[in-house]
Amino acid sequence: MEQSSLGLWPLLLLACWPLPPGLAGENLVNFLGGDNKCEGQIQLLYDGQWGLMCGDGLGMQEASVICRQLGCGSVHSISQYILTPEEMKQPWLYGAQCRGEEATLWECLLGPWGPLSGCKCQCVAVIICSGGTTRQIGLADGSSPCAGIPEATGLSGLSLRCDLQKVEAGVLCRQLECGTALQWSRAHHRADRKPEEKYIKCKGTEPDILHCQTNVNFLEQCDLLTYTQVMCTGHLEVSLVGGEHLCKNSLEVQ
Repeated sequence: MEQSSLGLWPLLLLACWPLPPGLAGENLVNFLGGDNKCEGQIQLLYDGQWGLMCGDGLGMQEASVICRQLGCGSVHSISQYILTPEEMKQPWLYGAQCRGEEATLWECLLGPWGPLSGCKCQCVAVIICSGGTTRQIGLADGSSPCAGIPEATGLSGLSLRCDLQKVEAGVLCRQLECGTALQWSRAHHRADRKPEEKYIKCKGTEPDILHCQTNVNFLEQCDLLTYTQVMCTGHLEVSLVGGEHLCKNSLEVQ
């Protein structure tokens, strides 16, 4: 017997009917764990409780919509944050697909909700919008701006002193306009820890260190008594004249 299409009308109405006020407003999207209201992990209200957005596939278009929805300007950086076991118990939204023109995240194509096991990276998306406080990242306690101990100010909980290796040091040197990484401290690995497991992990193509993945689970395994030392090619024993920046000057041969 042919099934009547009338039985589909309730579902079609439910799918097309706009959400009532209070269910689609910006109050249901929030940033968690940042220094201000314009940065942090993406947090959404789901079924009466807050959940997190999986970091898989989140791009500039989705981040732009979220920053704009929360009145935080444009996107400064996108990264991934690997959670602690306790944080993993929250419900998860498996991504979103936006055109970048939407006024709110709810106008985008949203993935399903479920447990963390459905999130391949098992990490949450982290966004820093331009509307937040100014970040300062540099190399301290060195003889030039292109050598020293990595420092970050205005970033809650982010330590650049632990486990920066060749790839991460290269991203940092490029960000500081100091060329490439010339020297960096060797990381001290524990016997029970895999070499690829790091607190900060970069691919090498990121525009700055804030775009790299952070893994708070391994921060406690870092011996902060041994700070990472980084030296970039911009730090050379030559006399530089004729410019304001150590890495952008003319050479004076003596």
